[in-house]
Amino acid sequence: MFQYRQALVRMRQGDSDRQIAAARIMGRRTVARLRELGCRHLCRFAARTGLERQLLGRASHLGRYSK
Repeated sequence: MFQYRQALVRMRQGDSDRQIAAARIMGRRTVARLRELGCRHLCRFAARTGLERQLLGRASHLGRYSK
């Protein structure tokens, strides 16, 4: 359980799968599966709460001014 928590903390800090694996927290494939599972969970949560439209709206709004 501790390894999953550590991997999630490192993901939130922006570490790549390879960096997490190099720190010997868990293997690269396991980190990739955990990241995919988290993304699927976030997409379901965002769609259920209407957050998805807000996030996409903000992203498109920011994209116009970043050129």
